[in-house]
Order: sequence, then C-alpha cells, then structure tokens
Amino acid sequence: MLTNKKRVLGVEATFDNNVMGIVPKGVECDWVYLWMLTVDLRDLANTQALPSIRQTQVGGMQIPLPPVQQRREIAAQLSEQMAGVDRLRKSLEEQLAEIKALPAALLRRTFAGEL
Repeated sequence: MLTNKKRVLGVEATFDNNVMGIVPKGVECDWVYLWMLTVDLRDLANTQALPSIRQTQVGGMQIPLPPVQQRREIAAQLSEQMAGVDRLRKSLEEQLAEIKALPAALLRRTFAGEL
C-alpha cells in the first residue's frame, strides 16, 4: 500500500491479510477502480512496524455515484485516455533507453576510429 499499487482482478480470488481488497456491490468495478486511483493509500496507512489500513477507513469512504449510464460513459472515456497515457509512457521509456545508450555508442565509435 505504501507504493500505491492498485489492480483489478480478472478472476475470482482469495487474498490474505497482506493485501487489501475491495469487492464492489451495486456499482461497476471499473468505476471503483478509477476512483481508487485518486486515493493515496499512504494517507490512510498506519505506518508503524507493519503498514496497514483499517477496514473502517476504507469502508467509510464516499464514492461519488452519478447515474449508471453517466458512470459507464465516464469510465469508458477515462479508460481510453489511460490507455493513451500507457502507450505514451511506453514510447517515452523506449526513447529514454535509446538516450541512455548514446554515451556508450559514442565511446565505441570514438575508440573504433570512426569519429
């Protein structure tokens, strides 16, 4: 939780006390997930020896619930935009890897007498 990782499971699963799980009831899973992305779990965590979050802290959170059709439209738009962000991040990471490789390539060319 201190790393703020949040995921949606694609299958039914069990989890132990080292994982926090939210099971949406009466609301779309995508809506809860996208809303949870706005929550900084570090703000909720008890950071003593073993970080934890009390069920009462999460259970008392108020999730905004516009009408169902509006939620679905917003979730679809956000998911599409998030996919675009992921594509951009991947492209930037690839470009960064290429940039990091430049000094070694320059040194190889220099010592090979190409420069």
